[in-house]
Amino acid sequence: MNQGQRRVVVAGAALFATALGCTPALAHHPMGGAVPATAWHGVLSGLAHPIIGIDHLAFLLGAALLAAWSRVRGVGSVGLALLFTLAGAGGTWLRASGWSLPLVECGVAASLLVLAALALLRTRPGEAVWRALAVAAGAAHGLAFGEAVVGAEATPLLAYLAGLAMIQTALLVSAFGAGCRIQRSRPHVLAASRRLLGAAAAAAGVWALVVPIS
Repeated sequence: MNQGQRRVVVAGAALFATALGCTPALAHHPMGGAVPATAWHGVLSGLAHPIIGIDHLAFLLGAALLAAWSRVRGVGSVGLALLFTLAGAGGTWLRASGWSLPLVECGVAASLLVLAALALLRTRPGEAVWRALAVAAGAAHGLAFGEAVVGAEATPLLAYLAGLAMIQTALLVSAFGAGCRIQRSRPHVLAASRRLLGAAAAAAGVWALVVPIS
């Protein structure tokens, strides 16, 4: 690990440690807070959750843009998306099965703060850093997603996971493609775009820490 990557890891660890001391926000709940009772409700809830949750949406779009601007390509980008989705599905399944972890929403906020650090520091994250972020953030977001389906039957739960996978993949692919197009056609705005992304991710992370979300 080079010096730049060490700086990112240290900064990320510090931000995670800070976030662990916060008061957790409430989980977002699609379907008006009701646990999905049918497969259709599960799919709709899964499709809605990452969109109505501003912190989740901000992380997905921001991470995909930053990956594109960091020149993560081909198999690497697909692998990162797969890692995030699988870790998220595992976290959601665990939470829905009754397993819980304190301060889950703080972990979601911390993922945004780490993303902000990656965007603002003058270094290009290495593959190991991206993999670690994908797994850790996926698990944190997945556990938060699981709050909406605690107590759900197997069929709506599986449908919920399918909806989550579909919408997250669509968002990641769309944002990654947009980031690549910006990099090719408007390279002169990349520095300003990274700063804007970093500021937006930091704001979303801080907002998620201090504003209860229903």
